[in-house]
Amino acid sequence: MRAVLYFLGHLTDLDIKWLVSNGRAVSYGEGDALVIAGEPITDIGFLMEGELSIVIGDQSEKEVNQMHAGEIFGEVSFLDSRPPSATVLAATPVRILAIDRNDMEAKLDRDPEFAARFFRGIGVLLANRLRGLIGHLDDADKDNLFSQEVAGEIDPELLDVVNLAGRRFDLMVDLFREHAS
Repeated sequence: MRAVLYFLGHLTDLDIKWLVSNGRAVSYGEGDALVIAGEPITDIGFLMEGELSIVIGDQSEKEVNQMHAGEIFGEVSFLDSRPPSATVLAATPVRILAIDRNDMEAKLDRDPEFAARFFRGIGVLLANRLRGLIGHLDDADKDNLFSQEVAGEIDPELLDVVNLAGRRFDLMVDLFREHAS
């Protein structure tokens, strides 16, 4: 299950429209670095098209995750204001929706209902990632620490969110394409 199911399902259609209308479309070629470990970032990114590779290590040699359309990145640095601990590379040509940190913070400050939905979505997303990481600590395959989602049943409360998430991502893609052209 991708971030789209954990994050976007907590937002409203109006929230999605705000994100797209206040973001900017950015394209990268295969192999380009979108984020470099240790270097501050100023945006939260939504992967709209293509695939990303998340790597760690001195020479960025160990892939720990792959991201596909609907994923969000830069959210941890947004939350704690520290530089990222991993490098994000374009595994294929990609298009992202980039939201400036200052614009996002201003929206969160003036719209507490949006802020509650945004932070709940981020919290659920990060909780799932943490559970996935913990589950992998006992696995023999350590090559991709975040590759598989948490197995088992989905919380019934989360199912309601999941039902909306796909539609919200479709809306986001449609608006993104209109806005980017």
